[in-house]
Amino acid sequence: MTAALWLLVALQSASPPDVTAQVDRARVPAGEELTLTIRARSRSADPVAVALPGLTGFTIVGSREVTEVALEEVGGPVRTITRELRLKTQRPRARS
Repeated sequence: MTAALWLLVALQSASPPDVTAQVDRARVPAGEELTLTIRARSRSADPVAVALPGLTGFTIVGSREVTEVALEEVGGPVRTITRELRLKTQRPRARS
């Protein structure tokens, strides 16, 4: 499942963001749901775009995205984008 969680983060600024991804469960039976949370933090006011690869074996059943920009005295703005995806595992297809 870890391989399915690779992320491609495209930035319009020169400095790369700090990106984390986590799931709320380590094991998920077929047909059950889990939540994938991706957080990207950048020291730039420029927007951060988070693009996901195909999530083979999962169906997206819900999503939520929040962007925060904090203005710090030292270091300038900090932009944080958090994307939560509710994923449902697909049942394996029977072989003919």
